[in-house]
Amino acid sequence: MKRTIATLCLLGAALTGYCQDKNFDLSRYKFPDYKRHELELNFNSNGRSSSWSAINGSNPDGTWRTVDYKDVYNNSVINLGYNFTNNTRKRQENIYSSFSSSYRFDKSSNELGTTTFSSPDANFRISAEEKYYLTENKWFLEVDPEFDFQIGSDNYKSPNTDDIKRRRNAFNAQIGLGGGIGRMEYVSDYWQAYYILEELKKQGSLVRNLEEKDIYEFATLTSQLKSKRFFDFRLKKIEEMKSLDSLMHENHLIEQEDISYFSTLSDYWNFANISNRSSGRVLKILVTPMVSHRFDKELGGWKQTNNTTYLKSEINFQCSKQLNLYWERNFNLNFSNMTTINNDFNSFYEYPKNFLQINSNLGWNYYPNFRTQFRTMLSYHATQFASGLNQAETAYKKVWSNNVELNSSIYYYLSPQLRINGNISANYYDKKPNSEQKEKLDIYYTLGFQYSIF
Repeated sequence: MKRTIATLCLLGAALTGYCQDKNFDLSRYKFPDYKRHELELNFNSNGRSSSWSAINGSNPDGTWRTVDYKDVYNNSVINLGYNFTNNTRKRQENIYSSFSSSYRFDKSSNELGTTTFSSPDANFRISAEEKYYLTENKWFLEVDPEFDFQIGSDNYKSPNTDDIKRRRNAFNAQIGLGGGIGRMEYVSDYWQAYYILEELKKQGSLVRNLEEKDIYEFATLTSQLKSKRFFDFRLKKIEEMKSLDSLMHENHLIEQEDISYFSTLSDYWNFANISNRSSGRVLKILVTPMVSHRFDKELGGWKQTNNTTYLKSEINFQCSKQLNLYWERNFNLNFSNMTTINNDFNSFYEYPKNFLQINSNLGWNYYPNFRTQFRTMLSYHATQFASGLNQAETAYKKVWSNNVELNSSIYYYLSPQLRINGNISANYYDKKPNSEQKEKLDIYYTLGFQYSIF
């Protein structure tokens, strides 16, 4: 037993020592100015068709009566998304827009006739997050507009009932206004640059001592290359390798090229599992007016309109601390209040106007190398919701729902042949909104091994 404890202590000390790198500080990296355009088209379609026969009663002559059935189902979805990112020292801008459309069709046939159901719909959404820095890396103003529009219909035909046709449309519009202090910098490229240059140094490919400015310039070029768009993936990789090699020569880090130099550069560039790492703190306050409208109509029948106005107020704090090359700590806290200003839905009972919500998480991530990662996060979520009524009550009550979750994951790269990945999470809540479930503990886990024989 004593020998086991001693071994564990030595292992812990070795890991602690391995994780210290006082000469390299990820938090000093400032992400370069860049613009990025991304356009993505997705289309998928799924369906099924089945035919069968079943005995349903008997004929007048006493023989069994057989009925033929046929079902057809199809659902197709197309989505076009565009994302624009612009990052400078005085402005951080991200705009996302998407258009999607889907069509569902069901058809059932038997001896009584054919029943069909079709539902086409379309959705357009555009949102943005704009930060304008008044002082570098400090005070900023933020504007977050968002607009969402939906339109669709349901068409139902049956031989036994009248045809039903419903039309619907809805939109949601909101704009967040506020400001805060702080800035978040993405340091993943700085981290990757360190590993590439350190490995080239270890194998003797560099002709002079490595300086911190070399890592910084390499990381800056890395960030710029990853922001470029190419239609041809092969041309993208060629351009990236040529640019990195050119920088190595300009900085007089490389004089003679050999296969080991290119092999290492290609391996650490093209086959790295680079995790998203960031450094900084941001505290902001946002006030977001929200307006929603929904209209439903059945042709030749009823119609319904609902307009709602909300005001969301929130305080958000985000902190990502790079403890050293291998360890990082993340903390997020969000406190918000949703106030209903106007709602066309009139209830006989009094309904609460304000609902509070708290979201927070604290996590530690460990990256022993650029292919392996261990992550642990503890989260707490609390929200208010309206409880049901009993016979003696005339108003809804506000009740808190609490949720605590612990999640850990591992991706361990033992060798090019063997990798381990796993995840375990425990989730506890005392009650669920809009549900009769109370006080439940859920535990989930996954564990996988991947071994490449060749």
